[in-house]
Amino acid sequence: MKFHCYALLILCLILLGCAGVFLRAHITAIDISPRTLPPEGGKVKIVVKTYNADQVWVSFKRKSDGKTFTTSLSPEFWLGFVTGEQKWDGEIKLPPNSDPEGKEQVYAVTVKAWTDDGWEHVRDGGKVIVKGKSGGLDDF
Repeated sequence: MKFHCYALLILCLILLGCAGVFLRAHITAIDISPRTLPPEGGKVKIVVKTYNADQVWVSFKRKSDGKTFTTSLSPEFWLGFVTGEQKWDGEIKLPPNSDPEGKEQVYAVTVKAWTDDGWEHVRDGGKVIVKGKSGGLDDF
């Protein structure tokens, strides 16, 4: 009988210790398109899937000078909500490439989801490139 009590106690402690895992925001998928924009810049569509998130933000940090563009995503209705998975979407407009040497502008993408209780999950979203203006024979 003592063994069963101890086993039950240990099981309860494990479940209580892991309960936070089920309450934390968790990013399960990130879809960003297009990943390459023309020199004029343009709109980028972002779709993020999460569990338990109350807010989702996406930031695009330009590697050349550190300038950051941020947008919040809106929850979208979809059938995955039955299992608890949430879908968030939004757009951001990246500016034209103004690099004087015509180099590509590379943006590092970071996705952050969090709950109102303070749990957060941050994931690398890869990169988005704004092509450089071509210089050379194409200009003639």
